Amino acid sequence: MRGYVSIPDDLLSDTEELGSWFEKAYVWIGTLEPKATKKQS
Repeated sequence: MRGYVSIPDDLLSDTEELGSWFEKAYVWIGTLEPKATKKQS
């Protein structure tokens, strides 16, 4: 499924490392172009 992630148990228990992954993902998302919208007629 798109929009979901699976986090391994060992990473889930290491909140410091997990936080760094969330930060990396947030920065990456900020580099994406906005999705084109459909014109309504």
